[in-house]
Order: sequence, then structure tokens, then C-alpha cells
Amino acid sequence: MTTCDSANLHQLVGPYHFHWDFLGHGGNPLRFPWEHSEKDVQPNAPPSVRTEEVGDALHPQTPQKRPQGLARGFLNRSAGLKKDAGVEAGLGGGGGGSTSSSAPTAAAAKAKKKKLPAGHYWNTPPQRYEFKNERDMKLGQWHGIERYGSVQKAAKSGACHFYCLPGLVPRPDVDRILEHCKQSAASFSSDPDSVDKTPTFEYYPLRNGEWVDQGMRRILEGALETKVLAYVRERYACRFCAVSDILVRRYLPGERRTHAVHFDGHAYVTAVLGLSEPADYEGGLYIQPEADVGSRMFFRLEPGDLLVHSFDLQHGVHVWKGVRYSIIFWVKDSLQSVRDHTTPWYQQLADEGDADALYNLAQNYEYGTFGKVMDLAKAVQLYEQSAAAGHHFAQNNLGLIYRRVH
Repeated sequence: MTTCDSANLHQLVGPYHFHWDFLGHGGNPLRFPWEHSEKDVQPNAPPSVRTEEVGDALHPQTPQKRPQGLARGFLNRSAGLKKDAGVEAGLGGGGGGSTSSSAPTAAAAKAKKKKLPAGHYWNTPPQRYEFKNERDMKLGQWHGIERYGSVQKAAKSGACHFYCLPGLVPRPDVDRILEHCKQSAASFSSDPDSVDKTPTFEYYPLRNGEWVDQGMRRILEGALETKVLAYVRERYACRFCAVSDILVRRYLPGERRTHAVHFDGHAYVTAVLGLSEPADYEGGLYIQPEADVGSRMFFRLEPGDLLVHSFDLQHGVHVWKGVRYSIIFWVKDSLQSVRDHTTPWYQQLADEGDADALYNLAQNYEYGTFGKVMDLAKAVQLYEQSAAAGHHFAQNNLGLIYRRVH
């Protein structure tokens, strides 16, 4: 395997927007400029948005201790950094007199310090998504509000809608769920994740429609049936919707800190229940409607808040400080789909030209998953349709296939 540090990484990929992640070796992982160790960060200090080179190409003024563990981030093309005439003059050696390279003038040193090489910079501060619309909502005995919002879909082929039910699960129940998660530390797996192949640090209280963790079942089953499923069935007009899997994820210093931007292609609907206090961490769940990381917006989820979205929402997680736990419910359109491990809702949508459905269906054919036989020619056909509609993930996967087979 070829080793890859920040310098040769930049030479290999060129000035493009893209996502990268890997398990850093040694004690010197690449990170966001604002990702310091817990000891380095001042309490309540906002994340830095300095335009510094990610990694070791530019060294910070004060070296900081970097913990070992999962090192991940996102590279972003610099926002049109212009050449500084003063820099050129200071480095060019021309002008009114000779200046020794060993003893540069203060002006030249200052100009040299300002010059930044072409490369990859994080130049957009984290944004928070604010719900602007809400309405009354009643689910059985629960009465509250439903907040709702939307973003343009990845291929600009329409809007993707998502919803939040603040305080759907009472705080005492949330505390019991969180405590049970922490006590189940031995159940958390470090197997490679299906999205980014890095250690998952997750566990499944319910898998393939069957309860695995009976302790969690006693705590959660009532709210699952009367609130989470009841809401999904009403909101998505899906009378026979059934929960396929329940997943608990944790984000701890020295373990996983991000989950790469992706679609939940195996689920018709995803629901995320907030467990941790927002004050306990920085970052969290985000949506990214475009290819550019500058479109990323983070949700603020209080303990007991439920965020719900369909398969076509591009999202991810990044926690750069603190500890975050969350519990995710993956819902399919029927119990039959759960038992058969299939995703039948994509076919009709793909026939209608939905770019997200075409992309997800193409993945099923490429890898032979969710009831589809592996068929690379069919996958390419579907990827091409999705890519032609402007779906950036389809364009990326199509390019990877072309590179592999030609």
C-alpha cells in the first residue's frame, strides 16, 4: 500500500472538491484546522475558520498535540486566492537593492508569510439549518409541533423534504435509552462500515426486523410503535411500513468522529432520535444537498427530538469536539421488504426518471445487493441516466467504473 501524506495527496488529486477519509497512522493525522484535542480547545470557543492548509503542508504557529485515531475530513478548493504583488516582489529578488536570502527584510518576511500555495482549504464555516415552518401535530396521546423543511435534491430534480418532532420522546425515557447504550459498550462493533470502510463503533438493538437487545426492547418498544412508526406511516402514507433495523452510533474522541456524506439507500425512511445534549459536543448530523461541502448545514437535535427523512436526503455526521450518541431507525415500505432484504420502491421511481432512485438502483446492480443480481452493464446504464440528470454521486461512480474496466 502506498503511504499518503498531505503533500503527495495534494499532488495526486489536484484542486477539486471531494471527500476524503482514512485511518491515520502514528500520532499525526490530518484534520480540520479547528479539530484540536480536548485539552487544546477552550470551553465554548467557536470552531476556527482559518484558511490554513489541512495537514502538514503549512505548520500552525504553535504545534499542538494530536491524538491517535480516526483521521477524517473534507477538502475544498480554495476560494480564488489571488497572487499578492508584494509577495512576488519580496520573493523575486528584483527592485532597489540586493537582499540576502539569509536575512530577509521584515516586509519580505511578512509578504512571504502571507503567500499560500495552491491547494485545498476549508474556507466555509459550519452552518446550522434553521427550520422556518411548523404546525401542530398529534400522535395518539402525544401533542406537539412538527417542524418541516426542504432542500433541492442532488440532481436539482425536485425538493427533498425532512421533518423534526421536538420532544417526541420524554426526557426520562431518553435518559434510560442513553444509559443503556453506555452500559452496552461491549456490544459496539469495530467492523468496517458499509459507507467508508472505517471502524463503525455501532451496535444493532434490532436487526432485520428482530430484536437482538431485549433490554433496549423493554425501554424503546412502546415509543417505537406508538410514536416513531405511527408518525412515519402517517407522514409518508405508508400504512404497512415496518422497522428493518435500529442502530446506535457513538462518536468519541479517539474513535469515529465523522460519517461520510451518503444516502441511506437501504431504507425507505430514516428517523434519528437525539440522545446527547447539544452542549456535550460540537458538530453533529448535517445535510449536504450539493457536491460542495460549502452546502453543508448542521441540525441541532435536543434529547428526545426525532428527525425524519426519506432515502433521497444526502447527509452525514461530523463531530469535532465532545461526545455524541444517537439512535437511528431504518424503515422499509413493508414487512415483506424487511424479510426479503429488498428495496422495491426504487423501481417505479427509476422508471419515472428520479435521479436518486436511478443511482440507488444502479448500486444494487453493481454490487448484487437488496435482491438484485450483479449486472455491471445494467448498473452502468442506470448510472448514466442518473449522471445525465446531474447526480454527482452517479457521475463519480460511473467514472470509477470506466477507470476500472478500461
